[in-house]
Amino acid sequence: MTRRAVWLLLAGIALVAAILAVFQHGLVEFWLRKESTNAESSAASVRDSGTATVVRENAATPAATVQTTPIIDPETDQPLIPPLPLQTGELAWEARIRSVLSREKATDAEKARGLFALLPTMPAEGAETCAEEAVKRLPDAEYRHAQAAVTNPGTYGLALGVLFADLMERPDNLRLPTLVTIARNSSHPYAGPARDNLELLLGQDFGGDWPRWEAAVRAKLNRSK
Repeated sequence: MTRRAVWLLLAGIALVAAILAVFQHGLVEFWLRKESTNAESSAASVRDSGTATVVRENAATPAATVQTTPIIDPETDQPLIPPLPLQTGELAWEARIRSVLSREKATDAEKARGLFALLPTMPAEGAETCAEEAVKRLPDAEYRHAQAAVTNPGTYGLALGVLFADLMERPDNLRLPTLVTIARNSSHPYAGPARDNLELLLGQDFGGDWPRWEAAVRAKLNRSK
């Protein structure tokens, strides 16, 4: 094994150790909080019996970022693996969602609109949660805010799955026209499922004849009035 291979191996071990350290930090915090709760319960029991005692309270650990130390390749004097920031506590995207949901005077519809405004800027790991929180607060009367996202083929995959599932729970006057819009866009990831659902809901298959699909949708909606 070459010296460089040895250093790469050591770098990998260091990375795993850093991740385990963060995990251990979380476990320690959990047990500290548990012990604090138990201590407070014990203190309450002692107070009830009229006996004084001293209880040490553990302060909650604030959110922090743990920075790993890079291992330097002695041959090139460059890090084999760059420093890896491992964040604990609330993530930035979680804070953005919370800031919208915590608006006390905002209605559910206003919160949903705020979340849909955030959705295009959400990182991949936060997009699904943002979409879930948005659709469960969005009334049918304001579905246009979700429609813009669900018909956009560029919407992140997991979030798009949430939006498509929600679409199938909406009334026909929202669901059917939106399914046509999705199905006729061959670049949309849900174009196939949208067409399959149209065929199931309308009981007809017009292939790629979109004017006939649209006419069938209008006819079904008119019969429903």
